[in-house]
Amino acid sequence: MSDRVAVFVFSLLLVVGGLIADAWLIVTNQVGSFDGLFLFCSSSVIAFAFGLYIRWFILSAVSEASVQRSRATAAVRPGRATNGEASAVLSNVH
Repeated sequence: MSDRVAVFVFSLLLVVGGLIADAWLIVTNQVGSFDGLFLFCSSSVIAFAFGLYIRWFILSAVSEASVQRSRATAAVRPGRATNGEASAVLSNVH
C-alpha cells in the first residue's frame, strides 16, 4: 500500500470517527455538560480539518489526472507543435 493510500484511509477514519463521536455525544445527551461540549467541539474540529484535507487530496488527484490526460492526447496528435513558441508561430501563419 502506498503512502498516499495510507494517509487517505487514516484521514477518512478520523473523519468518520469524529462524526460518530459527535453523534454519540448528542444521542446520550452529554453535550449539555462542559466536558461533553468540549469533546463535541474537539471532535468536530478534527473531523472538519481532516475533511478539508480529503477534499484537497481528491481535487489534486483530479487535476493531476486531467493534466496526464491532456498530455496523452497531445502525444497522440501528430503534426501538432509541442513547443509553446512554435505553436504561437504556427497559429499566426496562414
